[in-house]
Amino acid sequence: MKKLLVCAMGLWLFNAVVLGQAPRKVDEVEKYNCEGLMARLDAFAVDIQYDRGKGFGYVVAYEGRYTRRLYNLKTGKSLGEKAFLPRFGEVNVRAEYIRDYLINRRGLEKRSLMLVNGGFREEHGVELWIVPRFGKLPKLSRTVAKIKYRRGIPKPYCEGL
Repeated sequence: MKKLLVCAMGLWLFNAVVLGQAPRKVDEVEKYNCEGLMARLDAFAVDIQYDRGKGFGYVVAYEGRYTRRLYNLKTGKSLGEKAFLPRFGEVNVRAEYIRDYLINRRGLEKRSLMLVNGGFREEHGVELWIVPRFGKLPKLSRTVAKIKYRRGIPKPYCEGL
């Protein structure tokens, strides 16, 4: 009877430890290009696979302004950076790209990944988290209540890579 009681107490304590674990931020990606994002996603996929089912990947995509470096096509010289407003729905296109990349190219299972639209920030970005099974989800870190959009429909992200 004592062994059964000790076993029950051990299981109860183990569950309390697992349930109380906090999510771990693996990376935060801002001002990214396609190649840089893919490299960060590769490292994130390795972290998820290393966890072996103890947790899942939690990706938060934020919509916001983004900057691009402009070049003179004739001379190839840099003209500096310019800020652009996002198009409506652009964050969903980027999140879909991230999901497809992690599942189809990196071989993650669908159940080991959760994507969330985090809302608005000054600059667009992505947070990559590993959340323990049955653990608390991370809080979203929006910085802007509303955002202006530019005209047009969102284009496929990282097309051709």
